[in-house]
Amino acid sequence: MRPSRGHGDFRKRGRFGKGFGRGRGMKLSVLRHGETEMQGRFCGRSDPPLMESGWTAMRERCGGRRWDRVVSSPLRRCADFASFFAQDCALETGLSELDFGRWEGRSSKDLWKESESALSLFWQDPDRFPPPEGERWSDFTARVDGAIRGVLFGGAASALLITHAGVMRAMLELYVGIPLAAAWNIALPPASMLEFEFFRDETFGVWRAGLTGLSG
Repeated sequence: MRPSRGHGDFRKRGRFGKGFGRGRGMKLSVLRHGETEMQGRFCGRSDPPLMESGWTAMRERCGGRRWDRVVSSPLRRCADFASFFAQDCALETGLSELDFGRWEGRSSKDLWKESESALSLFWQDPDRFPPPEGERWSDFTARVDGAIRGVLFGGAASALLITHAGVMRAMLELYVGIPLAAAWNIALPPASMLEFEFFRDETFGVWRAGLTGLSG
């Protein structure tokens, strides 16, 4: 797969080592929305609300924790909880899910029966073989990267992002260096959470990132 665009000044590190220049850091928690009635189907730009089980799982995942900022995808399955959790939450369109085009609302099982080759090619390389009338992976990761940069430069020490599984996998590829083929195989169920530490190395003018946790 061709490398994604728009993240040339990131440096991927599992843990932050010695020798880094002085700078500032941010702890970034990334929460997937809870369960909806479209679970098990391609759900990108569709806008179903959370089921009660989804609300419960998200409340439990965030229970007792506080962040300096809360930033959410504008889609209801994220934004409804975000506004409940933090009245001053911000909405960021760059955190919306991948647009699945004509596959929206379909299940993988049905698509496999209809066009095994198209679905297989998408899993192998979603940039060269996007869903019909859907979004290319490189365009998707570029907008995700732009949204994350906006959060990082916002000045807070910690932030909660409420978003989607596709965004989480894009972040694993962009900032941790996990190949997308491997990221597809990481289970990210509803209300799962990734924990990142980002550090702005002012000496070299780059962001360094590490994955510090995965729950769910």
